[in-house]
Amino acid sequence: MNKPLIWRSARGSITIFLSLVLAVTLAFVAIFIDYSRMAALKAKSERLLHAATRSVMSAYVPELQLQYGLFAYGKTDPSLIFSGVLERSLEYKAREDMLPILDAKLVSSSVELSRELGDYEIFKGQINEEMKYKAPVNFAIEVVGRFKPMSETMKETSAAVEILEKLQKLYDKREAELDNMLKLQKTAGKRTDGLVGKIGTNGGNGIADASLGGGVRSAVDMAAQYDDYRVQKQRASLEVPPPETDEEGNPAPGFFEWVQLLARISSYESGSQSVTGRIQGIISRAFPPHSSDMIKAREHLHKAKEINGEMEAVIEAMGNRSADRAYDAVRQSNIPGAEGRPEGGAGAVRDNIKELLLKPEFFTGMEQRIAGQESDFSRMQTEVDQLQQNLGQALGDAGIDSYTLKHLVIASGREADRYNGRYGNGGSVIQEIEEEFGKHRVNDEARKKDEADAKSKLKEVNEIIKFLSETQGHHEDFQTLQKYYQENLNLNGGIAAEAGRTSIEEDPTAAGKDAMENMDGFFGGIAGMLDATGDRLLQNEYASDHFSNFDFSKMQQLAKPGTPLDGSAAADLLSVANQELEYIIYGFGNPAGNIAAAYGEIFAMRVAIRTMEAFADSNVLALVNPLAILAKAVLQGITQAIIDLTMLAQQGHLKLAKSLPIELTYKDHLRLFLFAHPGNDNRLSRMLALIRFDTGINPDEHYTYLSGDASMSIPVWFLPGVMKTLGVGEGTWEGHAYTVDLQADYSY
Repeated sequence: MNKPLIWRSARGSITIFLSLVLAVTLAFVAIFIDYSRMAALKAKSERLLHAATRSVMSAYVPELQLQYGLFAYGKTDPSLIFSGVLERSLEYKAREDMLPILDAKLVSSSVELSRELGDYEIFKGQINEEMKYKAPVNFAIEVVGRFKPMSETMKETSAAVEILEKLQKLYDKREAELDNMLKLQKTAGKRTDGLVGKIGTNGGNGIADASLGGGVRSAVDMAAQYDDYRVQKQRASLEVPPPETDEEGNPAPGFFEWVQLLARISSYESGSQSVTGRIQGIISRAFPPHSSDMIKAREHLHKAKEINGEMEAVIEAMGNRSADRAYDAVRQSNIPGAEGRPEGGAGAVRDNIKELLLKPEFFTGMEQRIAGQESDFSRMQTEVDQLQQNLGQALGDAGIDSYTLKHLVIASGREADRYNGRYGNGGSVIQEIEEEFGKHRVNDEARKKDEADAKSKLKEVNEIIKFLSETQGHHEDFQTLQKYYQENLNLNGGIAAEAGRTSIEEDPTAAGKDAMENMDGFFGGIAGMLDATGDRLLQNEYASDHFSNFDFSKMQQLAKPGTPLDGSAAADLLSVANQELEYIIYGFGNPAGNIAAAYGEIFAMRVAIRTMEAFADSNVLALVNPLAILAKAVLQGITQAIIDLTMLAQQGHLKLAKSLPIELTYKDHLRLFLFAHPGNDNRLSRMLALIRFDTGINPDEHYTYLSGDASMSIPVWFLPGVMKTLGVGEGTWEGHAYTVDLQADYSY
C-alpha cells in the first residue's frame, strides 16, 4: 500500500526547523531581557534605598551639631521621609518615544532607628570623628614637653617626701614612746621627793644628840632627841608632879618646869607621830606603783625599739616605688622637652635618712637605766621599810636602841637621798636621759615650729575651700543635672563613682605627701597617654574645647571667708554654665564643690612644685636633719603655693616653675587634670548630662543608626512561569510580578 503523499514530501521542513530555532531564540532573548530588568531593579533599588537612608539621616538635630559637633536623628517620623523618597524616585513622567523598561513599584518599606547617642561607644565614636581633624595631640605633646624636664627631680622629691612622711610618723611615735618611758621614770622618782625631807639627813652620815624642845620635823630630829626623850619620859613617869601652889596659894616653884617638861614630851611624841605618819603615807603612795611604773616604762622602751626597727625596714625598702616608672617613661619619651631643668636636693636628703635611726647602744643604755632605777629603788625600799617598822616601835613602852634608830635613819636617808638625786625632780639620771634624747632631737623644736606655721597656713586654705563649698546658689539646676547624669548611667549600666574630697589634709607633712601623690597620678596619666590609643586624648580635648570653665579672676570675689557675699552675684558665678569643665572632672552635684575641688587641686600641684624647688634651697638643706628639711620645704611650698593662687587670680597665669618659665592659665591646669584623673565612663555621662541640660535635648532618646527595608516589584513581560520554574533571580514571585527585598543601613 502506498504511503500518503504528505509523508513522502520534504517541502516545508526548513521552515519548521527555522521556526523552532526562532522560537527557542526568542524565548532565550525574552528570558535575558526580563533577567536584565530584574538585575536592573536590584541595582536601582539599592541606589534608591541608600539615597533614602541618607535623606532620612539628614534630619539630624542642628543644635547638637552646631554646639557639640554631634549628630543624632531629630523628631521627624523617619518612615514618612523614607517611603516618600522611594515613591517619588519611582515616579516616571510621561516621556515621548520612551519605553518604561522597569516600571518598578514600591510594595512596602520600613525603617528602624537604634544606637542612642547616649550610649558610650556611640558617643566616643562621634567624639573621635569630631576631634580627629582638630590636631588635638598638640596639647598632649606640649604637656609631655613641659613636664619632661622636671620628671627626674620630681621623682626624687616625691620619693623623698613619701619616705620622710612615713618616717616622720614612725619617728614621732617612737619619740612619744620614749617620752612615755621617761615620764613614768620621772613619776616614779617624784613620788619619793617628800621622803628625803621627812627623813631629813640631807646626805649626812651622822646625827648629833639634842635635847627635847627643838621640835620634830623629820626622822633626824626624832633620832637626835630620842635619848633625851627616853630619859625625860622615864623621869615624868617616876617623879611625883609638884603641886600647882604652895600652902599660901602662890605658884609652886617646880610646877612650871614640870608643865614645860610634859609639853616637850608631848610635842616630841606628836611630832614623831606626824613624821612617822607622813613617811608611812609617802611609802604607801610611792612604793606599790613603782614596780608597775617600771614595767610600763620598759614596755614603752621595747615599743620604741620595735618602731625603730620599722623605720629601718622603711629605709631598706627605698627605691621600690611603682610610681617611679611613670616618671621614667616621661623622661625617656621621644617628645622634645622644654628648656631648663629644676634643681633638687632630695637625693642628698635621702642619703642622710639613716641618721634618723637610733643605734642599738641607745636602747641598751635606756634598758640599763631602767634596771638601775629598779635596783636603786629596791635598796631604798629595804632601808625605808626597816626605818618605818622601827619608828612605830620607838614611842612604845619598850622603845628601841638609840644607836639603832640613828643608824636606820642615816641608812634610809642615804638611800632615799641617793635615789632622789638620781631620779627625783632634776635627778642626774633623768638629766642624762634627757640629754641623750636631746642629741637626736636637736632640730625637733624648729621642725615643730615650721609644722605649726604650715598647719596655720593650711588652715587658711581649708577655710577658703570650706567657704567655697558652702556657697549657695543653683541647687535645683544641679539636682536636675545629677538626675540626667544618673539616667545616662542607668542606660549604660554604669555605677556612679564617688566624688573626691575637696579639703586639704590639716597635717602639713600629710598634705605634702598628698600633693606628691597627685603629681604621681599626673605623671602616671602622662605616661599612660604615651601608650594610649588616642581615644582619651580626643575625649580630653573635646571636653576642654566644647565646655565652659570658671573665670578664676572672680575667685577673689568668692574666696574671702567672713566677707559678706552678694547672693545673686555668687549664684551667677557658680551657675552650671560657668563650671561645666570642672563638673566633668570632679562630678560634684552642688554649686561650689567643683570649684573648691579645682582650687584645692591647683593648690596641691603648686605645693608639689614649690616643695620640689625648696629641696634645692641651700638655706633649707643647711638644716641637715631630713625631717627638719622636710618640714621647712613643705612650709615653703605651702607658703609659695598660696601666693601662686593669688597671682593666678590676679594676672591670669603662672610660671610652671622657676627654671621653667612656661605660662599656665587656669584652663591649662584643668586640661592637665583631665590627664591626671582616671578617664572613666562616668566622665562621659557627665558630658552627656551637660549636653542635655544645655540644649534640652536628651541624647539617650536620640538615635544615630538607621536600618531601612524596602520591597520593590516589576511585572515580568515574557515568560514568568518559565523564569519562576528555572529559579531566575534572588527575589520572590507572585503571579507575573517579581519582587526584591533589600536593606540599607546608615550611621552618623
